[in-house]
Amino acid sequence: MRGRLGRGLLALVSGTAGAQAVTLVSTPILVRLYGMERWGEFGAFSALYLTLLTVSALRFDQAVPVAKSDTEARAVLGLAQLSSLTLASLSLAACLAFGPALAAATRVGSLQDQPWLLPMALLGGGLYVAFSAWHVRQGSFRVVAATTFTQALAMAGVQLAGWFAEAARAFVLPLGLAVGRSAGFVNLWRGYLRDARARTGERPSLMGAWSEYGWFALFGVPSALANAAGLQAPTLLLSALFGTAAAGQFYTSMRVLGLPMVFLGSAVSQVYLSEFGRLMREEPSRLHGFFRGAVRRLLLAAPALALLGGSAPLWFPWVFGSEAATAGWWSLWLTPSLCLGLVCSPVSSTANSLGRQDLQLGMDLLRLALTVACFASPLAGASPDARVAAYGAMMTAMYLGYLALYDRLAARASSATEAAA
Repeated sequence: MRGRLGRGLLALVSGTAGAQAVTLVSTPILVRLYGMERWGEFGAFSALYLTLLTVSALRFDQAVPVAKSDTEARAVLGLAQLSSLTLASLSLAACLAFGPALAAATRVGSLQDQPWLLPMALLGGGLYVAFSAWHVRQGSFRVVAATTFTQALAMAGVQLAGWFAEAARAFVLPLGLAVGRSAGFVNLWRGYLRDARARTGERPSLMGAWSEYGWFALFGVPSALANAAGLQAPTLLLSALFGTAAAGQFYTSMRVLGLPMVFLGSAVSQVYLSEFGRLMREEPSRLHGFFRGAVRRLLLAAPALALLGGSAPLWFPWVFGSEAATAGWWSLWLTPSLCLGLVCSPVSSTANSLGRQDLQLGMDLLRLALTVACFASPLAGASPDARVAAYGAMMTAMYLGYLALYDRLAARASSATEAAA
């Protein structure tokens, strides 16, 4: 944790800490201002957005840090930008054509009443993801950290200020997400232009980049979509099956107890991906040791999250109001899976980086199928409580499976290099 990686991680953790502090302070206020039903509707919108955002760049953002040269990386970044623009355009067309049906299915009224909101959020978020990948490759972690804080501040600012505009209350929560996710993009773009102008050499070829790295899209998109859907489906399914109030309870639990996963996951994952790509190019024999070292360090943070989640039934009603008592108990049941997710999430790029998108896809599809079964199958029990408890147990088992898979892949990559030597 010393040297370049330590400094990069410290910068990202500092920026993410500021962002999560803003989220922690604003969440109780927003829940009390807007009520659990409107909060749950925003949770369903956020779940749909986060699912689509994962594939907005067609996973070319994952290829930028591991590209063989900066010229190839710039070409891959061009593909990521085109992909983000295309998905935003398609989502606008879908909201204009099928807005009423989508709103009825998800109980998210803004898909019909404000069809521009989701495309706006996807465009800004997609471009942000694409250009942040370039800065991860260059090790410009301070720039990424600063924009992370900017995003959280912009999102909370719009959502809190929107309460005073009565005409906008119905859609100001998703509007804040759209504005917040787009904030900081300009700084990343300017930094990329400075880097690009300072470099000379071969002109980037989009066709060449597609030929070399198209497998990130072909295998990575289905896997990432299944992965994100598996994580976001509970909020959408609870909204569709039990109403936005139930979705609000679950969203509150995940937004608060999921903060450590976001806090460490977003920071460590970028440093992990950057260093993993470097080791693949220069020292592949160290991949397994690097993976295990990252897992050991992440395990040190799990006890604190376990204590926080284990006591949630006591402090949730006090912080968020009596309306959130159910969220406190659901947090208790979800804590084991969240602790393992805290360890697994930052190293989840391992299979993709090693070219085993097929295995990642299989695991992600399995998790998605089991998630739907937990909430939609009659066997899971009639009440939302039983379904959330079943989901927590299933996710605990799945995270253990993910870690076992990544460990085996990293070990094979290291041993194959040693055998060749």
